Amino acid sequence: MLLICSSVFRFFSSTSSVHKIDTVVAAHLRIQYIRLATYLDDWLLVNAQEKMLISDREKTPNLQIKQGFIVNLQKSSRIPSQEITYIGTLFNFKKEIVSPTTKCMEIILKLEMLVLSLIKGHNTARHYLMLLGLISCCIEFISNTRLYMRPIQLHLLHFWKPSTKDLTYQIPFTQHLKDHLNWWLDRSNTIKSKSLHQLSATVTITTDASKTGFGGHMNNQIFQGCWSVQEQKQQIHLLELEAVIRTIQHFLPQLKNQYVPLKRDNTTVVQYVNK
Repeated sequence: MLLICSSVFRFFSSTSSVHKIDTVVAAHLRIQYIRLATYLDDWLLVNAQEKMLISDREKTPNLQIKQGFIVNLQKSSRIPSQEITYIGTLFNFKKEIVSPTTKCMEIILKLEMLVLSLIKGHNTARHYLMLLGLISCCIEFISNTRLYMRPIQLHLLHFWKPSTKDLTYQIPFTQHLKDHLNWWLDRSNTIKSKSLHQLSATVTITTDASKTGFGGHMNNQIFQGCWSVQEQKQQIHLLELEAVIRTIQHFLPQLKNQYVPLKRDNTTVVQYVNK
């Protein structure tokens, strides 16, 4: 059972300088077995034992004050608790869930208004970018946010290129896009709590690709194929991604309702998939 304490710090320096000092101080504290998370000037201390957390709470500000930090006590939550708001999200360690705060609900309301605006025909590139910006704010408290924002991103980029078209450019609206937008209007998707538990893998897929062919592996099953002459001319990163797509499509009937980690040896592909 985790007890947590949040402290907010205020700085009188440039952002880049603060970040460098911040990183060094946090690293020094972690060497002393103090568990903490930092986000700009918001700090979160974590410990399973209340006495240890109180001790950590004293060590952390003392070190930071020595480094020129100013502790903003009015914005700090210094009493150990299992329920606390951190970077706009409500953490409840008793229930082991993360929930939207009042501020998050305001973002969701604005998001819904923008979605309805798009459906009604306000479809400039600016409207799409505003919507994607609000969706990005929801990544920490709405499950699979990136998954459900991707179709909107792809739709925008299919019709609009920032290098050649301005923000007032009208983006065509399709039924396919509407189906994806409707997901964001369903409160059961946007305001439900997110579990702090990491799902256990039930199935693992491994894929690989070369300039001549590709292969995929799941449990004791293998899927493989060769690229066409035209496909062989593509960049290797694209072939690696295509290998992932084809392998998942092949095993898709067996992947329903499963948590599926994907193993790749191409770091670029890994970063792309994780986004």
